[in-house]
Amino acid sequence: MNVYDADKVRTVLTFRGWQEVPEEEADLIIVTGCSVRAKAEQKVWSELGRYENSWQKFKRPAVALTGCVAQRLGQKALTRFQWVRLVAGPRHIGLLPNSLEKIMTDEKIRINLLDTDPREFFNLDFDEGNNAILRENKYKAYVTIAHGCFLHVLYCSVC
Repeated sequence: MNVYDADKVRTVLTFRGWQEVPEEEADLIIVTGCSVRAKAEQKVWSELGRYENSWQKFKRPAVALTGCVAQRLGQKALTRFQWVRLVAGPRHIGLLPNSLEKIMTDEKIRINLLDTDPREFFNLDFDEGNNAILRENKYKAYVTIAHGCFLHVLYCSVC
């Protein structure tokens, strides 16, 4: 799901005129992750901490934390790291493009899009029928089988 969601966000942002660049040139980093395992969460904390030096020197990159890991760690990440400017649970993927544009145009804005109502879902406005998803790997495709993780999974293929 995280790869699929990241590919959809990449596609929509590209259609809106955003450009993917090497990490060291980025003004924004989007971290999408899973929280099924404690080690995955530890990796996210470590990844978020890597941007401290760059943020202190250049006030960039801004970081958006998305996916199940954002749902679980979101408010803590906003509090702990100044450069985490947006957190979004998996059910708020549709609000990401506009929210990302907001945090990039106003350096004081920090956005919390954590899922509070399990019935609420903001789908990403994307017409897959007319547009090909820009995938990291053009030979592999993923699908969404659930929106979010409540750690009550019957089967999960996290490696």
